Amino acid sequence: MYRTSLIGVPVFSLGAYSELRRNIIIAMKEYNNRAVRPYVGAVVHAGLRYLIARGDIPDDVVLVPAPTRAKSASVRGGDPVLHVCQATGMNVENCVRIFRGAADQSTLSAEARRDNMRRSVELFTPVVKAPLILIDDVMTTGSTLSATVEVLRGAGAEVAGALVFADV
Repeated sequence: MYRTSLIGVPVFSLGAYSELRRNIIIAMKEYNNRAVRPYVGAVVHAGLRYLIARGDIPDDVVLVPAPTRAKSASVRGGDPVLHVCQATGMNVENCVRIFRGAADQSTLSAEARRDNMRRSVELFTPVVKAPLILIDDVMTTGSTLSATVEVLRGAGAEVAGALVFADV
């Protein structure tokens, strides 16, 4: 398991953005393959249990799915990352979202992604008083995770880290 801390908290990755992981992510997001989401959830759950067993993250963590644009979620049959989190069977707090009108990240440079996300992530429900772990499918620049950490910490949350299915 790979670990970095580019966003001010430990970020753990279940692996590189290999062809296999890329195909799974694209199937889950772009081809609306809902059947794959529980399997990704099982892999994420196993990764979290491993991190808990090692003492890298607390055992009472609550999962926070990285925010997605509402339009993207509606096209994809719901938010794939939220569904993956729910499939882990662990506690999930869906409390952050991306403002309406945020640019699609896939078309932006790394600097533009950071600027876009800094202005686009918002908290829409109160934060639970438990250590939080952000979950995302893929980390490219870390912009979404970084902006989410800032918003959660600004609300007084304890962010223990992040786990991604793949990193570029």
